Amino acid sequence: PSGLRRSVSEDDFDFVVSFTGFGLYKNTKSLLRQCFNLLRCGGCLYLEEFCSFKETYRIGVVEDLIQLRSIRTIESFKAKVQKVGFVVEKMIDSTDQWSSYCRKSLHSIITEFESLRRSIGTDSAAKLRARYRKLNLLFQSSCIGGFRLVCRKPLVIKINPLLSDRTFDSRGYRRRAIPVCFRTLSSDTMILLLERRSYGWTIPGGGVDQGEESKDSAEREAYEEVGVRGTIVNKLGAYDEHHGKKTSDAYLFEVSEVLTDYPEKDRKRRWFSIPEAMKLLQENKTLLSILQEAERQLQNRN
Repeated sequence: PSGLRRSVSEDDFDFVVSFTGFGLYKNTKSLLRQCFNLLRCGGCLYLEEFCSFKETYRIGVVEDLIQLRSIRTIESFKAKVQKVGFVVEKMIDSTDQWSSYCRKSLHSIITEFESLRRSIGTDSAAKLRARYRKLNLLFQSSCIGGFRLVCRKPLVIKINPLLSDRTFDSRGYRRRAIPVCFRTLSSDTMILLLERRSYGWTIPGGGVDQGEESKDSAEREAYEEVGVRGTIVNKLGAYDEHHGKKTSDAYLFEVSEVLTDYPEKDRKRRWFSIPEAMKLLQENKTLLSILQEAERQLQNRN
């Protein structure tokens, strides 16, 4: 639930673990990139996944059972992982183990079906039996496989195709720009936040591209991520995040126009009062500091 999400920054985790979750997403490359950004340098991604060798729907697998269209082969997924920037430390084909597990589970369910039916109900027991019958059939017919992957984000990121347009300072810290978008309605100052699937509510922001000034990047991020135009009022400061090796220039951005059509309009955006925004961002020390400085400058401005 959105109320339970923790607002986190990039480079915030030592481990990301997924158990048969990636196959549920069509765009696994985007999800891998999010994991890469979430991990600190040296952080580990651990995956246990299925992959699909054939079109599983041909043998009657229902949509809510398993979706495997996004991971076609083990090697193709490994290539995606490496392209994002991960170093693959271990890649194990676990098809035989999964096949054995499903076969034994089906046998156990069938032999203990009456006991299972009394425990969880007839309908639930029947659905569980049907699920494992289909999984067992998938493995027997070589339609699906399984694999275990352990990979790591490099301690030093030298070359990464996804970050090739980004810029770094003399310390090797990635340069970012953050626009704190605000508008005043009557006497109330409101802050515009966006919701990221991984982070919850956060302030828009992103990397400074080659050939850009950080001020230009802040204006671009305000348009791309939350669909607003306006004017930069003042610089709030530069904020280092040493564990993630990044530095952010934050700006006070007064919104004059709110657009309905913009590049990332699939993400939710919402206006909050400053106290509401602070409460949402209270666990992210960097963003909270930025918002506190924004509040101070806005009070002095008034």
